[in-house]
Order: sequence, then structure tokens, then C-alpha cells
Amino acid sequence: MFQQKNSIRVQLLFLTLVLYLVWPSELLAADPSIRIEMERATSEEVRVAITQFELGKNSSDSKGLGLEARKILEADLELSELFMKITPEVFESLERKEMGSKKVDLWAWHQIGVQWLIKTEYSVMPGGKLSFVFRLYDTVGERFLLGKRYTVGEPLLRKVIHRYADELVLQLTGKRGVAETQIAFLSEDNTNKEIFTVDFDGFNTKQMTHDRTL
Repeated sequence: MFQQKNSIRVQLLFLTLVLYLVWPSELLAADPSIRIEMERATSEEVRVAITQFELGKNSSDSKGLGLEARKILEADLELSELFMKITPEVFESLERKEMGSKKVDLWAWHQIGVQWLIKTEYSVMPGGKLSFVFRLYDTVGERFLLGKRYTVGEPLLRKVIHRYADELVLQLTGKRGVAETQIAFLSEDNTNKEIFTVDFDGFNTKQMTHDRTL
């Protein structure tokens, strides 16, 4: 998951160590009860459809942040081993029909094999701010389950998607997911050793020590 670079040899020291970094006030505080070892509360995966992230009016996304965010969410849910992603080809016709509309035909989504439906609207605002509105639907019970809104700076894109993925796991199992956890590891090259952290999915590596004394 995490690739070695140059002569640096990465050794994972604590595979079950959960580290918490301080979140900016614009995000919710992390739940201290989160654990990497999570008991599965369901016997089979929930079939989920994640539609295209719909860009708000009067907003432009030249960097493709919506597409990136969708891929992160899909990967997080796959890593949780609790969800089965429905391929877009299965629902593209229905998705196209509802694009730009607040009306959702949950019965129609259920008929094509979807159990959970995730629809997302987002905006790219001045100053590099991003706004996401997530809506989760249960097509089996034909009901709206959960709505979440986040406003963050672009550098926190991955972190906020991880947080939402954990909210989905919480909704399903009653326990938060592990997408926003971090792993500590020791990197050494020749004589120097330093501690780094990396996100659970292998991205966002950060050096935590700079003292060259390890």
C-alpha cells in the first residue's frame, strides 16, 4: 500500500496504533473510541451505489476534485469490507434521469440491485474552500437515512472524505470506521531514523520527528 522511495527502507512498527492529529475547528472532533480492529456487524456486504459528485451552480472544478473525492470514498468503502460497489454502468441511465433533480425514485434504485444510495453535491468556493453535501438513502426501506455537510480547505479533501466514510460505517454497524486513522512507522536511511505517519490507505505521509536521535 505504501511504496518505498529511493534508499529509504520503511518498517511498519505499529500496525494497530491509532494516532489522532488535531482537526481544524471547521471539522468535527475525532471520536476517541475509534479502533483499527472493528467487529463486523453484518453477515454480507451492503450493495451501494455512489453517483457522480454533482457540481453546484456558479461553481467550477478545473482540478477534478469531485472525481477525486468520489474515488477516495469508493476506496474507503472497499477497504472497510462492508460494502459492495455497484458499477456505474448498472445505474447510469437512472442517474442521468435524476441529475439536477431533488426527486429520488428509491423503488427504481432498489429494482436494479442497490441497497444504499449515496448522492453528493459539492461546490468549489473562493479561497480554495470546498463544500460537500452528502445524502444517504436506504432503498430497501425507501427512506432517507443520513445527511452530512462539510466545508473544508482543499488540503483536507482526503481527510473529510475519510470522515464521511467512517460515518457510513457507523450508520451500518454502530461503530466508527477506520478510514481516518493513521499508522506510525520508522524510516531509516544509512544512519538516520525518523518516525513518520501515514493514512490508513497509504496516502498523506508526514514526518513526525526531525531529531536524528532514534
